[in-house]
Amino acid sequence: MTLTDEHRAIQEHAANGKALHLFECVGTNLVKYLGEVAFAGYQERPAPDFEGNERRVLVLELGPKLR
Repeated sequence: MTLTDEHRAIQEHAANGKALHLFECVGTNLVKYLGEVAFAGYQERPAPDFEGNERRVLVLELGPKLR
């Protein structure tokens, strides 16, 4: 599985001088700002789709922003 352009933008955000901000969905049309984070890696693993069929997904790992 390869990274899409969107995933690559997340992976390369620091090298490109871009900030990465994390939000959590807490309700309908409501989000909570969790802060600035940094890309820490990714894993490929199996996960069910909406119909319960197994497929491969990318799990992006985020961590605290390194100063």
